Amino acid sequence: MMRPKKVSQTGTGTVVIPVDHYAQTLTAQVSVSGTVTFQVEYTCEPDIRRNGTSAAAWTAFIASGSAAAAGQLETPVTAIRLNVTAGDGTATLRLTNA
Repeated sequence: MMRPKKVSQTGTGTVVIPVDHYAQTLTAQVSVSGTVTFQVEYTCEPDIRRNGTSAAAWTAFIASGSAAAAGQLETPVTAIRLNVTAGDGTATLRLTNA
């Protein structure tokens, strides 16, 4: 069982959360303050820390949005990232076991 994790991104940029790939179903919740456009993405790359974060390695999980969103992921993954592409507000991603 994975411990709950929380990350925030203010302004444009990305934040990566390494995930225990043995975790079963994960729930992701995004809350926003201010104005931001974001996307939550995941990867199944075996060693995300060594291989980096090339764009091809990531798959959209929660589609682009500018309001709070949530979703569940049942595929074993190695990392999830919050990608803020526009705006000067803050997006916060909470990741827990379902």
